[in-house]
Amino acid sequence: MHYSRTWGWFALRLRDGGTIRLSALLTGLPSFAQALLGNVEPTIIGEDAVELLRRTAEGNPPSVWYSRKSFLSIYLPAITLAIGSGIVIPVIPVFARSFDV
Repeated sequence: MHYSRTWGWFALRLRDGGTIRLSALLTGLPSFAQALLGNVEPTIIGEDAVELLRRTAEGNPPSVWYSRKSFLSIYLPAITLAIGSGIVIPVIPVFARSFDV
């Protein structure tokens, strides 16, 4: 098991190779974290997830709204493309007229 900071979920790898992803926004996550920590060997849980599970079990789940990694991988490219589109769209008709279209 590990926690993906980019996507804001806990990912559980099953024995058959499947994956279950649990969002940090789930309301029952503290109860799940308590049950997981009480019934699963800590060595099976990824080192990065153990501390997050402990905090989640105490009622302090990880924040999914902002992280540096999510900003750089999701929000910055989206903002860049939006600004680029806003600059290019008004110019397209003028550019097309230059070709007598």
